Amino acid sequence: MKNPHLFWDCVGKNLLLWGLLILPATSWSQVSVPAHARVAALSGAAVAHPQGDVGFSVLNPALLATAFSGRDSAARSQVVLSGARWPDGLQQAELTAGFLLRNRWVASVGVRQLATASLALTDPSGEVLGSFRAQETDPRIGVAYRLNRNWSVGATLHYSLLAYSQYTSTAVFTDWGAVRTWADGRWAAGLVVKNLGKTVESFGVELPATPVDVQFGLSNRLKYMPMRWSLALTHLETPNLSYDDPNAYDRDPLTGVRTYNPPSLANLALRHVLLGAEFTPSSSLRLQLSYDFRRQIEMRLPTRSSNAGFALGVGLRAGRMQYNYANTSLHVAGRLHQFGLVRTF
Repeated sequence: MKNPHLFWDCVGKNLLLWGLLILPATSWSQVSVPAHARVAALSGAAVAHPQGDVGFSVLNPALLATAFSGRDSAARSQVVLSGARWPDGLQQAELTAGFLLRNRWVASVGVRQLATASLALTDPSGEVLGSFRAQETDPRIGVAYRLNRNWSVGATLHYSLLAYSQYTSTAVFTDWGAVRTWADGRWAAGLVVKNLGKTVESFGVELPATPVDVQFGLSNRLKYMPMRWSLALTHLETPNLSYDDPNAYDRDPLTGVRTYNPPSLANLALRHVLLGAEFTPSSSLRLQLSYDFRRQIEMRLPTRSSNAGFALGVGLRAGRMQYNYANTSLHVAGRLHQFGLVRTF
């Protein structure tokens, strides 16, 4: 990169905050932003949800093989479209299309687009030179195969392009997943390894590592209640997800010595946990509620109460059309509203 100070003044200060709301700061944190509305309403906990739509393949590519089941068992294709506007003005659009092929194969194509509003282009001294837009495009293709009644496997290939003014960065990722369902369909387990790949071109001299994320999930449809709960354990490859929190220091009023209070074992364990529940009181109505423990831990403020980490959603079905809405509490500074459409053919 010719001028790293120019890049930081132009882009870093505008985008870093919302990148931290999602993942540890890496050059490719944006690949795991909340995707489709129904998926976001479950906070990404539905790694093993066998009754979703093709949009769930962004969580686990093996779920693509279970999307054409239940009321959609006679369908041949499905399209999911979602959009959102982040509190800082970042605009997001997501499209996933799935196609049922022969011999238990299912294929998908999709794309994610993130774009800022107009940003000020400055030099290292802060003088405004003009304006520009920053954007990220992530096209992908996927495939899943149903091995038998109980097992499904899948894989997705991504190509991600970041463009900040005249600077670009590119990477290639792959996701690999498997889902196991039991005979009655009530229990399911899923395993997925996300973002395995390589940075091809970077903003800097070094090529940063991709944000690998190993996840394991469980889900269960209750026998006497129209509800399916989901549990996901994320970033199993990184046992300690803590960071140097300035709020975790105590200062001695006499000596001025600062003492760090490390997080407890329970705190470290909960940072890996996502919980979600989907209620289906009727065939045309879905209600979702979920909680991201890590977001709550990292986004809370010592001086203000916050419901960061909570997400809720609602879905309506009318024939072959589905309408979804998700509301995610990110921080006291704002919430994320997402809207989605699903069309089955």
